[in-house]
Amino acid sequence: MNHLRDVAGNMIAGFRLALMLPVRRDSFRLSIDQAVLLLLASFALWLGYSFFITAPEREFNFYGLSHTASVYLLFLLSVYLVARIQGAPSTAGALLVLMASVGPLVLSVVALLRWYSDFAAEHHYYLSYLAAANLFLVWAVWLPAVVFRVVGLLYGSGIGRAVALALAFAVCNTGLQFVLPEERLWYSAAAEDESPDYARINVEDTYDAQRDLLDRVTESLASQRAGVTDLYFVGFGGSAYQDVFMKEVRFVRTLFDERFDTKERSVMLINNRSTVEELPLASASNLRRALGGIARLIDRDEDMVFVFLTSHGSRNHVLSTRFWPLRLNGLSAAKLKEILDLSGIKWRILVVSACYSGGFIDVLKDENTLIMTAARADRNSFGCSNQNDFTYFGRAYFNERLREGFSFVEAFYNARDSIAEREKREGRTPSQPQIHLGSAIEPKLAALEARLRRKDMDQLTDRRPAAD
Repeated sequence: MNHLRDVAGNMIAGFRLALMLPVRRDSFRLSIDQAVLLLLASFALWLGYSFFITAPEREFNFYGLSHTASVYLLFLLSVYLVARIQGAPSTAGALLVLMASVGPLVLSVVALLRWYSDFAAEHHYYLSYLAAANLFLVWAVWLPAVVFRVVGLLYGSGIGRAVALALAFAVCNTGLQFVLPEERLWYSAAAEDESPDYARINVEDTYDAQRDLLDRVTESLASQRAGVTDLYFVGFGGSAYQDVFMKEVRFVRTLFDERFDTKERSVMLINNRSTVEELPLASASNLRRALGGIARLIDRDEDMVFVFLTSHGSRNHVLSTRFWPLRLNGLSAAKLKEILDLSGIKWRILVVSACYSGGFIDVLKDENTLIMTAARADRNSFGCSNQNDFTYFGRAYFNERLREGFSFVEAFYNARDSIAEREKREGRTPSQPQIHLGSAIEPKLAALEARLRRKDMDQLTDRRPAAD
């Protein structure tokens, strides 16, 4: 009972120390028993956090124990390193108690921020940046400040030496943790997904099936028609965490097949649990293969390819392809340019619907390309929600404007005005969609638009009832 009372006393003193409140050295009970019990308390908190976030279906992950053991080993080595640099290795036990006393509070804050980051990525993606920034402050500012205070309390060192010891601890403990592959203590079949009918994805089978799925799609594509400017469509739904990206790609594919003459000339690449067994993944390698397959079918001087990419975007202009438990590389602007150039496709129409997507334009623009993005290079776009059928840009551009006409450029300007009005009405920072129209592709677009208008008029004539 005395041990437990001392643990409670040490944790209270540790909270005061971590929160920069007044605390004395004699507020702590220094013993190896206390060090062990405090470390066990921190482990129990982390075990509970891992258990909580993997509800409702879970199983224990033994690989998580090796990761946790590595983290604790780094912590112990860091404590010893500080005591050794101080020239007092015998004080390592006392230093361990003080550091372990702040452990439960630090772990609780980290767990809360990580949970919120996952929640924000699922429901309000842009808020996950705030959680990430707070996590950075915890590791880069708060933890070194706590170590600085511990060192001053235990050793009474000068400011310069205390700062050096705090940095040594931070580099050894925190810095090295970031190179460890993360393994949580509990593994969930339904991790990061709320649907009760979720089925665990077989990662090996999913990767193995990609070539067959992609071959099945590309082999069914119709060849180009001589003397006709054929349009081919590729839809890329990147992030698996909101169904809106899958819904947009499916809608746009149907719209283009019915209105823009891409029937039997369209490909969908989607990351979503509901399509993983029937459609190829939205990955950089699959996009490269899909465009390569189309390039072999088209007349490169005559035909055009429309590529629609929708996902979350980042400030460094990388489209998210997050799809747990798969490990897919994000699609950067530079990688997309490499894939397009490698395909040899000359006439390109690109729509990038994502936050910060304007940053793709400078990398991809040339005289043969039309590029439209949902936002400026330094602005968010909106509408990424699991409940939505469209993002703001997707609704305005595809569902509203391209259903009315055949001009990609005119539809963009009309959609941009609609989006600006909506964002102003809702009090949002304007996303400011961007466009680049290459000089050489402009007449090609006009010819395609004219052909599609004639085709539409012919279909209207065919549908009219015959005169009596």
